[in-house]
Amino acid sequence: AKRGLIEQALRAEEAAFASTLDAGMLRLDAMLAENGNALGGDQLFLLHDTFGCPPDLIIDILRERALEPVQGALDRYEALMEQQRERARGASKFAGSAGLPAELVASLHATEFKGYERLELDGCKVMALLKDGQPVTQLLAGEQGVVILERTPFYAESGGQAGDGGVLCSASGQLFEVADTQKLSAIFHGHIGSVKTGSIKTGDKLSARVDAARRQATVINHSATHLLHAALRAVLGEHVSQKGSLVSAERTRFDFSHFQPVSAEQLQAIEAMVNAEIRKNDEAEVHHMNMQEALDFGAMALFGEKYGERVRVLKMG
Repeated sequence: AKRGLIEQALRAEEAAFASTLDAGMLRLDAMLAENGNALGGDQLFLLHDTFGCPPDLIIDILRERALEPVQGALDRYEALMEQQRERARGASKFAGSAGLPAELVASLHATEFKGYERLELDGCKVMALLKDGQPVTQLLAGEQGVVILERTPFYAESGGQAGDGGVLCSASGQLFEVADTQKLSAIFHGHIGSVKTGSIKTGDKLSARVDAARRQATVINHSATHLLHAALRAVLGEHVSQKGSLVSAERTRFDFSHFQPVSAEQLQAIEAMVNAEIRKNDEAEVHHMNMQEALDFGAMALFGEKYGERVRVLKMG
């Protein structure tokens, strides 16, 4: 069924790799000319990491020319690759990956999220506090930390949508400014920020107030992401699938699979479709149903996302 698409994708990949290789060969010739027909590990790494030329291919080309990499070049290349992998691991941050100490997880129950119904919630009990990643019994004025509540209206970053900001406060003068909300050990909402006034102890009951303007701006950008996805599929083809996204109050970024660059004409058509839907200003309908009902309803399940048996389905237009 997808034969034509597969052939097109393969041709595009082959052409792109041939172009990469041509550019890499010019770099290789320049490096060899500079270094007296010798190639070291740093150059091998640069050719691979920056210019996309696999080292085994480079070595084959050197052998065809009766040349060899300098002594220890492959070891140096491997060391640089390992450093690059470490940097990539350090930079990657997956929602819910931040873990809490096992004994703390065992003593708590999952945070109850109330943020779809309301943005303000009173009587939210503090289940745990973290400072520098370690459990503490209280946070003092001026200290930064994480507050974990029994229930909260704060959305924790997931599905590409950024976490909420706002405040946790009380009538007695406690004030904790929430800069971000993250999922911890996949089931707890961690309110990250700093104590502005008073002190906060485990067991305290606080009022949670989400920054409504920031949430609304984020929600609008999240809706735009879904409209964009639909327009991409309509203009470029049904093979287009979301591969990642970032939705914050300021902007939306959308990553998708396609086998060639989007042309100026296609981009114009996509923009026109999305803007037309935005101008219609149709009400977004929210439905709760089981997974099979959602698929029958026409909902699009994204590969790689985790869904429960009951899902929240959004319909626009």
